[in-house]
Formats: sequence, structure tokens, C-alpha cells
Amino acid sequence: SVTTTSELPDISPRQQAALEYIRLHGRITSANYVQITEGKITQRTAQNDLSKLEKMGLLRQVGSKRATYYVLVSDNFR
Repeated sequence: SVTTTSELPDISPRQQAALEYIRLHGRITSANYVQITEGKITQRTAQNDLSKLEKMGLLRQVGSKRATYYVLVSDNFR
């Protein structure tokens, strides 16, 4: 069965928005994430949220330092 993000525990509406952004654009950076929250979060919070989603197995980190971006791990979430 296909898992939808709404069935996943521990995902905030903000993180849900990040996953939606990746579905539309293929990837997200912490700077993109700050933009989609309209600046309501800091760069550090963005990085922490994305890192949490990675630890949950939803995202894969590509690159490092300033060139880091995240992609979906699985097509189940498309």
C-alpha cells in the first residue's frame, strides 16, 4: 500500500509543507524551507527539521555544507 504523509506520525504541518515542496520541485534546501515558511523559522531550525525528516527515512541528503539539498527517498511519497 502507498503511504501518505498524513499517515506518518511526528510530522509537523511545517515539515509536511517541505515534503510537498519537494514533490513539486524535486528537491529542497534549508534556504527554500525558510522561504516557504515565509521566514517564520531560522536557517538552523530549517536544517534541524530537514535532518529529522532524513533520520525518519523520508529524505536523503545530497551534498554537504552550503551545497546541501534534500530529495525524497522513495517514490511512495509522490
